[in-house]
Amino acid sequence: MVGIGLAEFLYAFHSGIEALAGCMLVIRGRGAMDTLQESSPRARLYRRWHGCGLLGLSSLGLLVLLNGKVRDTSTKLQC
Repeated sequence: MVGIGLAEFLYAFHSGIEALAGCMLVIRGRGAMDTLQESSPRARLYRRWHGCGLLGLSSLGLLVLLNGKVRDTSTKLQC
């Protein structure tokens, strides 16, 4: 891990976990803790919709990483 700081590593790890969870929800249509009785078509659609949202967030995280904006202070709260 030469040239990558802790913040970048944690950001990449978090984005990877989001992508993994999003893929699993889109492919399976149900979560790991859901039982088969809860797999109505509406529940599966909701889970897939949630998975697509997670994939969108992880892709935005990838863009932030690729542009080197993890430590950018333009979004810092001013109190």
